[in-house]
Amino acid sequence: MSKASFHHSDEHLALELQRKMEGASQVFLLTDSNVAELVLPRILPLLKNADKIDIIEVEPGEASKALDVCHHIFQHFIEANAGRDALLVNLGGGVITDLGGFIASVYKRGIPFIHVPTSLMGMCDAAIGGKTGIDLLDVKNVIGSFAYPKAVLIQPNFIETLPIEHIKSGFAEMVKHAIIADPQLFDALEIIDIEEPNHIALFIERSTLIKEDIVMEDFMEEGRRKILNFGHTIGHAIESFCLSVDAPLSHGHAVALGILVEAKMSYHLGGLDLESYTKIQRLLSKSFQFPKNCQWEDILPFLFNDKKNKNNQVRFAIPKKMGTCEWDVAVDLEEARAAFEELINE
Repeated sequence: MSKASFHHSDEHLALELQRKMEGASQVFLLTDSNVAELVLPRILPLLKNADKIDIIEVEPGEASKALDVCHHIFQHFIEANAGRDALLVNLGGGVITDLGGFIASVYKRGIPFIHVPTSLMGMCDAAIGGKTGIDLLDVKNVIGSFAYPKAVLIQPNFIETLPIEHIKSGFAEMVKHAIIADPQLFDALEIIDIEEPNHIALFIERSTLIKEDIVMEDFMEEGRRKILNFGHTIGHAIESFCLSVDAPLSHGHAVALGILVEAKMSYHLGGLDLESYTKIQRLLSKSFQFPKNCQWEDILPFLFNDKKNKNNQVRFAIPKKMGTCEWDVAVDLEEARAAFEELINE
C-alpha cells in the first residue's frame, strides 16, 4: 500500500500527478460538476497534454454512487476502447473516490487509478485505505471492493473551496480517528475553529496517518481495521433512512450522529468515562443535530442490513476509553435504542 503524499501547492501536486500518469495508454479523469468548476481549472493547465485527458463528469452528491452511473462510465470506457493499461484519475470528494475506485477495480478486472481528493472527507477518510463502494436500494456501500490506488495525492488547501457544511462533514471523521486512536489529536480538535479551513488543514495529515497505520495492519478488515467503523453502524443507518425518504444527510453529519449514539452506548456499558463522553458530546452537538423525522423504528431495518453483522447480530466498534477501541461488539439493541432516544430527546 502506497501512503498518501502531501503537496502544499497546485504546481507540486500537478508535477507528481504528471509523473504518475506516465506510461498510461489513455488517461480518464472522473470528477463532478462542482469540482470541475472550482478545482479542475487549477490543475488542468499545469499538466502536459491536458487536451488528451478524457474528462468524465457526474452530478455531485451521493446519488451518483449508483449502478446506472457506473453503467454510463463503463459504456464510455468501452466506446473509447480503454484497455487495462488505461488510468483513471478520481478528482473529487468521497463520492468520486468511492465511485471511481469501484469502477477502476472491476473494469476488465482492474485498471490502475489515482485518487486526488478535494474534500476534507476524502483526504482524511474516503480516499484512504483501499475501500470502494456504491449504494443500492438506499443501502450504503453495499456493493464494493478492496482495491489499492496507484497513488493518493493530497493538496490540503483544496478545502478552501468547500462550503462549511462539507468541512464539518470531514471534521466528523477526524474526530472519530482521534477518539479511537489519538487523545492528543482530540484535545487539539476541541479548541480549533471548525469554520477556519487553515486551522483544519493543520491536522489533516495526522488524521490521514492514523487511518493509514490501521489499514496497513489489517487491509482486509479482519481485525483491528474494524475500529474505523466507530460511529458508522448507527451513522450509516441514519444516512440510509434519510436517503430513503428523499431528505439526504451528508455522510459526515450521519457519522457524527452515530459517534454521539455509540459514545453514549460506551458510557452506559462502562467504557468511556463521563468526562470523555461529555467532551465528545459538547464538541459534536455544536455542529450536528438529529433530523426531526428520524426515529429508532426508522433506522432499525437498515441496522439489520449492515455489512459488519454476524450471525444476525448487529456489531459495533465501541471505545473502551479515549484512544482505544474494541470491535465486533454485540450490543443489546435495547441499549442502542436507549442511547439513541436519550439523544434525540435532549
